[in-house]
Amino acid sequence: MKDREKEEVKEIVKEAMKEEKEKASNEVKKEKKKNKKIIIIASIVSALLLGLAVLFFFLFIFKPSYTVKVNDGGGKILKNIVVEDNVVKSLPEYNPPEGKRLVTWVNKKGEAVRPGIVLDDDDEFDPIVGDPIDQTPDPGK
Repeated sequence: MKDREKEEVKEIVKEAMKEEKEKASNEVKKEKKKNKKIIIIASIVSALLLGLAVLFFFLFIFKPSYTVKVNDGGGKILKNIVVEDNVVKSLPEYNPPEGKRLVTWVNKKGEAVRPGIVLDDDDEFDPIVGDPIDQTPDPGK
């Protein structure tokens, strides 16, 4: 009888071990699936971030740049125009012809230009000169 009880105990232990092994195997499979999903999601997110980084890099490297030609209008240009990142930072310093004064600068479209305008194409600036301002005081006032 003892042998029979031992055999029964062995069978019960074998079945319990088999059940524990199956449970452990199922848990391992679940963990692998979970880890696989995490790896896939992390791969997709990292690929998107890498793609955005490359896109911003190309936008930064290949941004368009425009040139501005400055005409002298008969006077003398003392300092040229300053353009940074396609934005006019400062207009040229200009010495107009004798007896005239600089009124404004205009672009090829005929619009007055000032520092801070954004260039969207190559442009050309021309000076507009006028009569000098009379600086003598009016004795009647």
